[in-house]
Amino acid sequence: MANAYFLNGTQSQLLLVLNNGVKPPLAPFSVDNPTVDEAVVYDIVQATNPGASQFGARNRLQVSNPAGDINYAVSIVIDTNITPLTADLQFIVFADGVLGRQDISFNGITITQIQT
Repeated sequence: MANAYFLNGTQSQLLLVLNNGVKPPLAPFSVDNPTVDEAVVYDIVQATNPGASQFGARNRLQVSNPAGDINYAVSIVIDTNITPLTADLQFIVFADGVLGRQDISFNGITITQIQT
């Protein structure tokens, strides 16, 4: 089974809510030697609209601090004709956006900032 790995690229803890599913707070990853233990891991499911804490073709990721103050939310859409949901995916979450940008599209993956 494939997984979606989210790494924290900030200097403080983050709370990630994927499709209304909450995981424990995510500590910053080590620049020198990042490990899977420093990532929030979600199962990738073959679904257009996945359930809570599952990653599929259409996703809503909310990023906040552990106190629950929302920093931003993004839509992550996968064009499965270009990027099949059969391989692991990795994302780095920064203070101002996933992969350091608010809106980005690459290899069939489109990340767009949305209203919270």
